[in-house]
Amino acid sequence: MGEEHKKILNLLAEGKINADEAERLLRALDSSEEQFEREETLVIAKEKSKGKWLKIKVYENDLERPKVNIRIPLNLVKIAAKVGAKLNVTLPDKAHEVLAEKGITIEHGEELKALSDLVDALSEEAPFELVNVDDPVDREKVLITVE
Repeated sequence: MGEEHKKILNLLAEGKINADEAERLLRALDSSEEQFEREETLVIAKEKSKGKWLKIKVYENDLERPKVNIRIPLNLVKIAAKVGAKLNVTLPDKAHEVLAEKGITIEHGEELKALSDLVDALSEEAPFELVNVDDPVDREKVLITVE
């Protein structure tokens, strides 16, 4: 029992409030605590489900604004890997032959599954810098982060 509950019961015992008032105060207190817990749970769930991004930035001439600024949702990479892995299994042999004639091969199901697992691992560890290359001679910088 919380301090607020005890205070209300003490007010009732001292005769400063009647039983109906105590009941109403206790219900209001309980509903506000439940509401707070629901809101807190929602905030935590939103933070956990917040999308992670693979960010690629290229800076030139010591500029503060990147010349190249690419943001790729990690979930998109994961979905693409899963679709690619399934595509390899579901394409008929004739489709593989036609694609092969055009120089396109889709025979990397295991690698795509590994990519999906890698994306999961990256998402769990975010945020962090994946690559940070700084070339002081050409005054260029490449920064790849997961956030």
